[in-house]
Amino acid sequence: MNPLAIRSRVIEQLGLLSSELAQRRYEQNVPMVSVPNELACGWFDDAYHPDWLDFRQAFSRTELDALAKFSAVFDSMIDSMPSTVERLVKLPKWREVVAEAAIALAVLERSLRIESSPDA
Repeated sequence: MNPLAIRSRVIEQLGLLSSELAQRRYEQNVPMVSVPNELACGWFDDAYHPDWLDFRQAFSRTELDALAKFSAVFDSMIDSMPSTVERLVKLPKWREVVAEAAIALAVLERSLRIESSPDA
């Protein structure tokens, strides 16, 4: 898979996972599904594949470390996720997931700024 496509998918998922507002909008727009379940599937099934060589080659060591840390925090609450965003966003552990998603996203965005700077 193309490294840019991999990065784009991960950034898209982190953007959603780092925004309670985006999660609420998602649930409003797609009320017939369990958005918390979709968030988990979007990350663990569709975006985060650290065992794939193409995935590892798409990110720096710093980025991979940030993604692994976020993924571990998210994974730690998978078994206790409620079926609605309304209940999910009230959980202190979910706030930690959202914060770690924002940190990982910032690491990826910082790398993009460095790579696209004229001095790079």
